[in-house]
Amino acid sequence: MVTKNAIGLAVLLNEDIEILSPDIAGRKVSELLCRTRSDGSIGSPISFVWCLFESHVTECEGHSSAFPCILIEGQNADSLAGFDSLFSDLLDGWAQFNNASLVHSTAERLNDLSYRNSRPEEPKDPSKLTRQEYWERRYSADPYLRGLNDDDVLTHGAKVFSKLTPHFLKGGTRLPIHQLEPLLAAWSDFLQESRHRGLDLKRFHTRA
Repeated sequence: MVTKNAIGLAVLLNEDIEILSPDIAGRKVSELLCRTRSDGSIGSPISFVWCLFESHVTECEGHSSAFPCILIEGQNADSLAGFDSLFSDLLDGWAQFNNASLVHSTAERLNDLSYRNSRPEEPKDPSKLTRQEYWERRYSADPYLRGLNDDDVLTHGAKVFSKLTPHFLKGGTRLPIHQLEPLLAAWSDFLQESRHRGLDLKRFHTRA
């Protein structure tokens, strides 16, 4: 039996999925907690989502390799004040289980922190990079789409896609390589930015 005062807590543990960084996961979880349900109501019966990341580390209060532990509140979280002490015990227990110290961050938003993979790749000889790896490194160094809002990013991707499409259709226009490669690079940039934001590409077809 579930009482009306029950606390709904979901736990999300990411051990090694590198593309699911804390900022992306947090954004998607927040959207799900606030989405409209099939019965027309808004919100979720889940009061809190506790996100634990071993896939990434962040710098926090002088600690350069802290594993992010993030609590995301649902719409009824404010009415469950008693959860604070319970969650404090959970944090202490998790830190003890991992033989680690517990460090509290003063950051107000997930995007206020920077994240990196907890298992960094070994440096690769630049001369042996594939084109895709080169494009990804170039965009990481200059994420020029980062300043756009989500709708503008999707619109940009749709424009690139429309220019590429004829090249891959039977009987379509075949572009010379010096014109095709910049479009492929731009498409790669769009996909990389979409992964960073956790964009729902189901919305893409309305623009393409």
